[in-house]
Amino acid sequence: MIHMTRKTAVTSFVVLCALALAIPAAAQVSFNVTSSAQTVRTEGQTETAGSVNMNWASGTAISAGSSITLTYATATVLPNSPYVTAKIGGATCLPTQGNPSVAGTGNCSNMTVTTSGASVVISFSGGPTPSVAAAFVAGDYIQVAQTRLNIAGVTGAQLVTGTTPLAATISGNSPSANTITFNQNQVTVASISNSLNVKLGVATGTAAAGAASVSTCNVSNPLVGAPTLNFAVSATEVFPAAFTAAGDENLYTPNFPGAPGSLTGVTVNVALSNVPTGLVVTPTAPTLPGTVTLLATPSAQTSAGVATPLVFSYTITADSTAAVESIVFQFSLGLASGTVAPTLASQTLASPQSITAQVYLGPVTNTAATVVRFTQLNYPTAPISVATVSDCVTVLLFPYVTSELSFDTSIQIANTSLDAPALGTQLASKQPGTCKFVLYPTAAATGVVGTPMNSYITPTIQAGGSFQVLMSKAYPKMSGYMFAVCNFLNAHGFGYFVGPSSNGGVLTQGELALVVPTTRTAGGTESLTQ
Repeated sequence: MIHMTRKTAVTSFVVLCALALAIPAAAQVSFNVTSSAQTVRTEGQTETAGSVNMNWASGTAISAGSSITLTYATATVLPNSPYVTAKIGGATCLPTQGNPSVAGTGNCSNMTVTTSGASVVISFSGGPTPSVAAAFVAGDYIQVAQTRLNIAGVTGAQLVTGTTPLAATISGNSPSANTITFNQNQVTVASISNSLNVKLGVATGTAAAGAASVSTCNVSNPLVGAPTLNFAVSATEVFPAAFTAAGDENLYTPNFPGAPGSLTGVTVNVALSNVPTGLVVTPTAPTLPGTVTLLATPSAQTSAGVATPLVFSYTITADSTAAVESIVFQFSLGLASGTVAPTLASQTLASPQSITAQVYLGPVTNTAATVVRFTQLNYPTAPISVATVSDCVTVLLFPYVTSELSFDTSIQIANTSLDAPALGTQLASKQPGTCKFVLYPTAAATGVVGTPMNSYITPTIQAGGSFQVLMSKAYPKMSGYMFAVCNFLNAHGFGYFVGPSSNGGVLTQGELALVVPTTRTAGGTESLTQ
């Protein structure tokens, strides 16, 4: 049991009173905290968060050596971007904003704003008296605004579902027990969202959205006549202000340090993949809402191969940050002047070849201010097919060929797509190509049917050229019927047999290859024409 004499109790009471008097009541300040939340892009590296407002509630002063820290989850703060304003002692003022050479004003002269990682720190040094840094009266406040955050560092620049809130945590630090308190220590300052919805658009000259289709022999030079293939990609904002111009960005953070216009707007990039070599993609005038203007339509690009995407960049110069906007990017596919579309087969590509599209914002780098705006995030995750390109095909049927029993067959194929000199006009699309032989073997002596074989492909047959090969070279000691699938139009074939006759002479006979239409009637019935 603790025994306390009256003298001891009195002495203890006096000590407690002395300690209470030693803690300046004026140094204990409480704030009511409110905030605004702004929608930010999941791929943005310099997205503007909403403001945090700390309104004075009670107490009269913050002591020297104190600080207030705002931490934006794990989103790194762009250095020097937070703009802090205050009203202290009934007078508005500005603290030192991260630049020691620029002094604070008025009652903020002893306040300094710095950034560290994901935090903004407001520090208080000496003030009106050695121990008092800032004395408050009714109506005073401290506001932190225009803070730019690396949202991509939080989300990994990945798509989010709906909107994801991002909060700022507020804490006070004071010497001894001179506390700084807040009615709430965490407030929402941002809603993280995807930027775009991307899908097929309505192409010029068409009534509805859909992927276009063309054959390599039908691709024309768009400079000569109407393009043979138009397609479109539609990009729509998920929220207003996913598209922003440079003016918008500088309006969001007008006090960001640096030369005027140090923050760039949005560049919308359309990336087309799997475009076969030699094809030219020409952007035409996009379909725009009345609120959007673009810097210029990009120039045409010629594909160097399916492994190298073609990227077309459009800079937003004006837009509305209050309405959801949609841009339909228009394209045509053609050839450079005087060129012929190479076949897909010559590029070892499957036919048909699907051209796909994705859209992304940025990345945009302002070299003067070295402000990186975006981490690349492709919309949608799975590329959309905007067009298909296929080789033109002529299918020839040789009803019987053989290289057995001392017989041989000469297979001859002509590429008659160079027909203008004979006909006076170009009816066919001249195009070189190869033919793949598929033999369905039947043993001449026994009649046994073997497995179909497609082991022979001709060299390239130029337009206006022909090719000949002996059956004994393509398929030695075999007989049967054979298809020749040529990846150009207007192929024609002839087979010529040579072998011993029953009377000891030489037997010769020729056959024209039948042209098999690539379209079939209902039920799959063949229709052969010559």
